[in-house]
Amino acid sequence: MDKIDDLKVNKIILEYNFLKNDEELIKELIKSNEQEFLKLVNKNLEQVDEDELKPKDVGGQKQVKKIEPMIKPEDVDNNTKVKVKKIYRQIVKLTHPDKTSDIELNDLYIQSKEAYECFDLFELYFIAKTLKINFKLTLSETNILNMLTQHKKDEIKKLQSSFIWLWINTSNEEDKDDLVQKFLKVHYLK
Repeated sequence: MDKIDDLKVNKIILEYNFLKNDEELIKELIKSNEQEFLKLVNKNLEQVDEDELKPKDVGGQKQVKKIEPMIKPEDVDNNTKVKVKKIYRQIVKLTHPDKTSDIELNDLYIQSKEAYECFDLFELYFIAKTLKINFKLTLSETNILNMLTQHKKDEIKKLQSSFIWLWINTSNEEDKDDLVQKFLKVHYLK
């Protein structure tokens, strides 16, 4: 039975890893096409009369985005909370800026802190694996793993609904121009 449980957990890990890579690819494609898209937006904005534009937000300060946990603490059993804390502490011992000046390790520290605050077992698992810290995800944690997988799928859907992503994946110039116009209507035009 242990082998079957291990295989089920491994399947979930592989699915999450695939989704993580898919998200990274989508973000990179968006980032690499963003300038071109924004050039078209600015070119179209130059042709718009100023009285057609929405008023600018004057003096508005950007809010610092607080990290929201993907999993609520009440959805996590005590054994998992203890496990997450233990793994996080092992990672911190190797990556904390006070312990090492290695930039890559410090980046892992920051990633692990965010993962710990969000009860993101997958991210902690991947960071621990990178650092050769052994721990096993168990079948009893499947519910949390499935919730994290669904969260990743939702993040990908959100990216795929962005104007830039839609623009990248549009085949003809007329449809691309229509998307730029829709973007302008949503963000700039009255």
